[in-house]
Amino acid sequence: MKSKVVWTNKARYNLLSVLDFWADKNKSNAYPLKIKNEIRKIESILGLNPKIGVLRIYKGRRVRVLHLLRKFTILYFIEDDHTVKVVGFISSYFNREGFS
Repeated sequence: MKSKVVWTNKARYNLLSVLDFWADKNKSNAYPLKIKNEIRKIESILGLNPKIGVLRIYKGRRVRVLHLLRKFTILYFIEDDHTVKVVGFISSYFNREGFS
């Protein structure tokens, strides 16, 4: 059974902010398109295998973590109905927050 992948508003906002930043910084949409393509691949993988991410504690909550293009981190958890809920999209360029 394929799981549905849903992004929270905050995670979606963070993703869009990162895409805008790289488009402005590089004066090109090439890198933001690369990020979007990788996101699509990750969503497809998560739909088939939602437990692929590493379990971590983030802000007091158990989440799963996936790294993307060595610069970005996707935080998500699996809901009771098997929906994958993406709750965070963090760029190491902006945020040096660690995971415990």
